[in-house]
Amino acid sequence: METFKEVFEKFKDEKVVFSSYYKYAFVFKNENVTCGVGGIADDIYKLEIVANETRTLAEIEPTWISIVKNGKTYYDGNSW
Repeated sequence: METFKEVFEKFKDEKVVFSSYYKYAFVFKNENVTCGVGGIADDIYKLEIVANETRTLAEIEPTWISIVKNGKTYYDGNSW
């Protein structure tokens, strides 16, 4: 099983778009990747959100990542 760091390195150039905000967490998505930043009130001030702006995972520095390939979960984990 790959670690969060290994998955991040492999997918850091993947492009995602802001999807939603819930309980101090921003969620970004594309067809295969869902990732998030935050979860703690202080964390949400570290990232400026612009609707429909495409960003890479490297730019977002997510605290959790979920990756689905061919309809199956490839990775689902966080950096904690």
